[in-house]
Amino acid sequence: MTLKDIPVGQSAVIEAVGGEGALRRHLLDMGVIPGAELTVVKLAPMGDPMEIQIHGYELTLRLADADQIQVTPVETRKAAPETVRAA
Repeated sequence: MTLKDIPVGQSAVIEAVGGEGALRRHLLDMGVIPGAELTVVKLAPMGDPMEIQIHGYELTLRLADADQIQVTPVETRKAAPETVRAA
């Protein structure tokens, strides 16, 4: 599955970064590296580009570039249980 196929709000882990030459180097330089977890934040009104959150910052990618990134979806995480304070 590629990043292009991940719906808004879903998280995924990067498995491989495709592309060739400058494109691949550019993606890697921006932190799009195998093992990194990302979340799809939103799509532009016409569907291209997409915005992801990775390493604590937002990154915008064209769908053609997102199609070069192999990912594995991550289950939606449950919210951490609230701590109970003693009175």
